[in-house]
Amino acid sequence: MKINKKWLINTAISTVLIVSIDVSAHGTRHWNGHHSNNPAHGQNNDQLEVTYKPDDAFYGDTITESGELVVDIIPDRETARLHSATHGLIPSQRHSLPPYYDLPDMQNVDDFIVTEDEMVIINPAPGEYVRIMEGKRHGYKSTTVGISKTSPGGGAPLHTHESEETHVLLNGKMRYQLGEEVFEVHSPYVINIPPMVPHAFMSLTRKPIELVVFYPVNQWEFDFVEHENAQDFFTLPENQ
Repeated sequence: MKINKKWLINTAISTVLIVSIDVSAHGTRHWNGHHSNNPAHGQNNDQLEVTYKPDDAFYGDTITESGELVVDIIPDRETARLHSATHGLIPSQRHSLPPYYDLPDMQNVDDFIVTEDEMVIINPAPGEYVRIMEGKRHGYKSTTVGISKTSPGGGAPLHTHESEETHVLLNGKMRYQLGEEVFEVHSPYVINIPPMVPHAFMSLTRKPIELVVFYPVNQWEFDFVEHENAQDFFTLPENQ
C-alpha cells in the first residue's frame, strides 16, 4: 500500500497524538470490554503487521496501535443519536482507516486488481487481524471487502456499521451475538447483518480461519458499543 509522501513529511513536523491502551497486570490489552487473556489469541498472527503506526498520524489525528483512526463518540451528537434511535447500547468509539493514500489512475488492468500486499492491515481486537480492500482507495463506488484472519477464541466485541454487512465463512465454526441473540454456526455459511444492529463474533475453530466480510459502501468504518457480557461471550468451551 503506497502512502502519500506529502502526508509523511507533514507528519514529521506535526504533533503525534497516541491513544493509550489500557494494560492489565499481565500485560494484556482491553478492547471495549474484551479482555484478551486467552493464550490462543494471536496464534499464527504474529507474522502480520498493521499498515499504519501511531507515528504516521497527521496533526489532529489519532492512530492507535491497532492501525486505525479512532474518534470518541460524543453523547448527544449526531452519531450518538443514531445509536440511541436504533438500539439501547452506548457507543464508545468510531474506528476507520487513516485517509493517507494515493488514488490509482484506473487506466490499465493492474489498477483494477487489488492484491493482498495492497490491502490495509489492522488489528482491531485480540486474536483478529483484518486485511481490508477499502473501495474508495481502489476505484469502487459501493464496495468494501475485509478478510479477517481470526485465531481460536479471537474475534470482535459488539460493534455496529451504518450499512448492512455480509459474513462468509467456508471452513470453521463461529459464535455470534446478533442483537440480543447468541448462537453458533458451522461453515459453510453466509450471514446477513442489518445496518446498526450490534453484533459480535468469536472463532470456535481449533486453527486460524479466514472470515470474509462485504459492505455495500466504499468506506471501512464501525462503532464499538458497550459489551457487558464480553467475558462470557469470549470464553471458549471447556473441550475447545
